[in-house]
Amino acid sequence: MSTSGPDPLPGFTAQIVTGGVRQFCARGGPSLVFMSLMDLVRALPGPLGVVMVELGDTPRESVGNGITRAQILEGLLALRDLFGQGTLDIAVFSSEEGVELYLDRSGTLEIRTGGWWEPRARSLLEARGFRWVSDLAPKWSTSPVPLTPEARERVAAVCAFLDLRVTSGVYGDRSAS
Repeated sequence: MSTSGPDPLPGFTAQIVTGGVRQFCARGGPSLVFMSLMDLVRALPGPLGVVMVELGDTPRESVGNGITRAQILEGLLALRDLFGQGTLDIAVFSSEEGVELYLDRSGTLEIRTGGWWEPRARSLLEARGFRWVSDLAPKWSTSPVPLTPEARERVAAVCAFLDLRVTSGVYGDRSAS
């Protein structure tokens, strides 16, 4: 993960969205956001699922459930330099607890939760140095950097390691809404 210029100050916003779900959006330096995602995955109640989207001319969405926390952390570490480059989105979720973590292609970390996990999400962000702000810093990447053949192989290897399956449906771009 890289940015041009100095790292933005770590900040987050919080709002109530459809269905009474609390959505936190956080931005900061690439390593801070990535380590925050790792902390959140460590704290996320299981069982866990993953959705990974490789963007490009033909977006490919891969999904899986019943993945161990250790596997997800290992997969994230293997791909850490690809996040925030404009071509890879990842979501980690606990459907049993109604918690979803989402790191989009621009480096924005989202946490969607209801109920008891909301204070936990806020405290984890604040423990990493994020502070509530009215507006988030600019996104890391506004134009995609195509994945190299080596990076595509790494994504495919992580998808296989996590036992993700490619979906047949058309990918719905969350960041377009």
